[in-house]
Amino acid sequence: MKRIFTVLLFFALGTTCFTPLHSFAQSKYPLRKAKVGSKVTIEYAVVVEDAMVESSKQNGPLTFTIGKGEVVAGLEEAVTGMRIGEIKSFAVPPEKGYGQATEPVVELPLSSLPPDIVPEKRMILFLDDESGKKRFVTIVEVKEKSVVVDLNHPLAGKELLFEVEVLDIE
Repeated sequence: MKRIFTVLLFFALGTTCFTPLHSFAQSKYPLRKAKVGSKVTIEYAVVVEDAMVESSKQNGPLTFTIGKGEVVAGLEEAVTGMRIGEIKSFAVPPEKGYGQATEPVVELPLSSLPPDIVPEKRMILFLDDESGKKRFVTIVEVKEKSVVVDLNHPLAGKELLFEVEVLDIE
């Protein structure tokens, strides 16, 4: 009699006790983890040398596919294994961020800049290189008829401090 009562109680409670777990697994917070090939959407903030350089508050959430190289390697590695709703803070060294500053500093004629640009020291521009590929350059000196630019990404050689929250995993 006691055994029958326990089984009946289990089935009676099972519909209420296990439904929330089933709903949870299909809800906004599934138990699956981000892995290579997952399309992940995150809220994020990036700090370099005590200054906020980018955040989803400015640009909106970021969506990328892990393993496709759409973001820096250190961010992909840190997000791998995270779950929806999980928050993580971590540092990305230059080698897994934008690399070390290894590109040369070159002098360009002012005529090579877009005509609407008034060059200033520390100004960051997005210009075409010799192959037609877009790249960031930073003006390090303005001369009478030319500018001296650093061809490294502005964050090359810098440690990136991230705070990330996973919003979605597909």
